[in-house]
Amino acid sequence: MTTRRFPTVRRRWIVLVVVLALVLAWILAYYESVPIVYYRVIDDHTLVVGAENSGSFWSGVTDVTETSSTIVIRVNDVRAPLPGTGSGVGEFTVTLHEPIDDRTVIDALDGIPVPRR
Repeated sequence: MTTRRFPTVRRRWIVLVVVLALVLAWILAYYESVPIVYYRVIDDHTLVVGAENSGSFWSGVTDVTETSSTIVIRVNDVRAPLPGTGSGVGEFTVTLHEPIDDRTVIDALDGIPVPRR
């Protein structure tokens, strides 16, 4: 009697790799930067930014670059390709290395200053 264990294990690995590749392709297809609508100052080192959110599967601050005169923030999300997932503004907390003082907050998506609320 022969066992067919090896082909079954190999087949499972192939299926796993294909599923992971499809998930990665889906994430890359729907991963994009979203506009920042506003920001609020919580304290000298903490901001809350409000960014567009239209039923995202995942959203978050992916990059913060601080200079002496600006704070450039990028918010990305993975949109859910489902009808009726809603829309609105998601809020995200940003912790700064230096106090905000009079620096300008800029949206990395378009390079435009973000209005303060």
